Amino acid sequence: MAIDMSRLSKAKQENIDSIIDCILAEIGKTCPENTILDIIKSLNIDVLQADFDAMGMADVSGVIIRRENEKPVIFINENQSERRKVFTMAHELGHFIMNHEGKENYRLDRQDYSKGSEDETEANYFAASILMPKKRFIETYNLLKSERLTAEYFGVSIAAVRARKTWIMAN
Repeated sequence: MAIDMSRLSKAKQENIDSIIDCILAEIGKTCPENTILDIIKSLNIDVLQADFDAMGMADVSGVIIRRENEKPVIFINENQSERRKVFTMAHELGHFIMNHEGKENYRLDRQDYSKGSEDETEANYFAASILMPKKRFIETYNLLKSERLTAEYFGVSIAAVRARKTWIMAN
C-alpha cells in the first residue's frame, strides 16, 4: 500500500484528525479497545459482506451506499483477509464521514487504494488514523520495535503499519 503524500497537506491531515477525535469522543469508543465494526455500528451504519468475486468484480474492496431516509451501508469483499476487511471498513467510513460520494449515492473502491484521487488519499489517512491513533501508535511501536507486532496489536496489516509510520514521520 504505497501512499502519495503529495495529495494531502499537513493542514488537511490535522483537519481529519480533528474530525476523528470529535467522532470518537461523541461515541466514547477508540481502537484498538473497540473494533472498527463497533465504531461503525455506533454511528448507525450497517456493514455487510458481499461476494464481489462472484459478481465479476474481484478487484472491488468495498462500497459505501448512502440513500436518503435509509441507514448507510458499507459492503466489504468477503474474499479479503480479515485485516484487509478492517482497513476497508475504516476506509469506507472515511469516505462517508468526509462526504466523498458527492451527488452520487455510493462510492465503489478497487483493491489498490494507492492509486487515485485526493479523496482516496484522505480515506487512506482517515483509515490509518482511526485504526491506529497517533499517540498510541507511537507508544506501541516504540515499545514493540516491530512492524509485525504493532500490526498484531492494532489488528491491521503490516502494510497499514508502514503507511501509518510514513504519515507520522512526514510530520
